[in-house]
Amino acid sequence: LRHTAVWTGSEMIVWGGYNGTLLATGGRYNPASNSWAGTQASGAPAPREYHTAVWTGSEMIVWGGLGAGFPANLDSGGRYDPARDSWTATQVSRAPMARAYHTAVWTGSEMIVWGGYANGPSLATGGRYNPISDSWTATQSSGTPEPRYDHTAVWTGSEMIVWGGRFD
Repeated sequence: LRHTAVWTGSEMIVWGGYNGTLLATGGRYNPASNSWAGTQASGAPAPREYHTAVWTGSEMIVWGGLGAGFPANLDSGGRYDPARDSWTATQVSRAPMARAYHTAVWTGSEMIVWGGYANGPSLATGGRYNPISDSWTATQSSGTPEPRYDHTAVWTGSEMIVWGGRFD
């Protein structure tokens, strides 16, 4: 439950979630061979649920979500390279405020994270993560939709569209 999944073009990668305990494990499903292989656990992000994941064309980027303890919201993540079966931590400096129930989209060069819930009011903030420079830039704060969590978002090729969700 509460895991993420991405499609690479040839396989599905599933990671994290909850099955009675928080998970920091995953699997790769190849429909052509109808077979599963585990993802490397060493170097993976901390266990989490209600996080996001995007596929860049070569890596899966996992970010945010709920972890164990208090405060449970996370402002960390990792990049999984299936060709090397290895993880690299995402930069935490200048990352958006820790959150869960947010959305993330891939633009072709950056992951945009927006909205969510952070142990208090819902958020109308976000960040843009560039995996090449391993750096974060805050999203514009004016003209944003109302703060929300548990919403959906898509990338049109030029902008992120946010829809629905829950409000405080």
